[in-house]
Amino acid sequence: MINPNLRQRLDAALQREGRASVSGEEWQYAVDQRWTEDPDEPGNFDELFTNVVDARKTFGQEKVEIVQRGRGVPGARKYALSLLLAEQADARPDVAEFRCKHLAGRFLEIGAVQGWVLQKAANEIPATRWAVDVPIPDSSTCQWNADLGKYTARVHEEIQFGSLEFKNLRYPKPDCHVGGVRVRPGGTLWSLYGLAAALAHDFGWSEAEAVMFILTGDAPPSEPAKCSFFRSRIPCLSRIILTVDPALSPRQVQSLYRTIRAEALRGRYRNLTQKHALLAAFTASARGKLSEQMREWNAQYPRWKYKAVTIFGRDSKAARDRLLMPVNFKLESVFGVDNAQKKTR
Repeated sequence: MINPNLRQRLDAALQREGRASVSGEEWQYAVDQRWTEDPDEPGNFDELFTNVVDARKTFGQEKVEIVQRGRGVPGARKYALSLLLAEQADARPDVAEFRCKHLAGRFLEIGAVQGWVLQKAANEIPATRWAVDVPIPDSSTCQWNADLGKYTARVHEEIQFGSLEFKNLRYPKPDCHVGGVRVRPGGTLWSLYGLAAALAHDFGWSEAEAVMFILTGDAPPSEPAKCSFFRSRIPCLSRIILTVDPALSPRQVQSLYRTIRAEALRGRYRNLTQKHALLAAFTASARGKLSEQMREWNAQYPRWKYKAVTIFGRDSKAARDRLLMPVNFKLESVFGVDNAQKKTR
């Protein structure tokens, strides 16, 4: 049995190093690999931590990309949109105000961003812990605070919460890989955290790309398509989530999906025949001994009549398994860029 606090311990250890918390897909992978067994044994938790970090290095790590102004990139539409969106973001009063207040109107070089962020972080400690899933006691009254832009409540009794978390600012390192640092309300990095989240939402950037834009003025690319892999505990509910620019032609989308599907699936995938799909459905409501089920099947579907109970049982189980547990996503895909998110050009 897995200790329910193990994932929280892992998140805390990752966050102490400025790394992102473990995603649902990563946690499921760790469970599947049996890294979560006996975490209290000496050295086992450190091994779990190391395995997750190494898996991220092996299967992918988030990076930011810079659009070089005046030089173009493959795809004129993507290049033009990237610069036009950056121009709109430049004109936002909140962006201009932050740059004036915290950068004195000057941009940083990409290689200087990490040093600037870590220097601010050193002056804004300790990072604030946030309680997750906190029920507000009935005796407390919630009020809207317009200055804070949040609800406030005075709590005079014990509260309960599901777990603790930190807010992490994602920023580009000198090599354009993404790092993270904890933030606390009221500081410069907290302002940057909120502004980056707003820009990421409005312009379709990652938060690290938004931080890059705010601090350096460099334009992130406007991607015509993005794909994410969702790996469910119930394999048949796993999904490829594709978000595309309406300007892409049906043929381009078809080609893109074909490529992504080949990357996501392990081996060749074959759909069930009509017979085996009906057999899987039949087993969902069939009752009684296997021999009785076979007789009922033969009565309903004489064209696919069975003579041997063992063959009927084998085919029934295979049909169910192929529907419920089809060829799953490659495990590599769950550790893709930005926690299983990949961008496509």
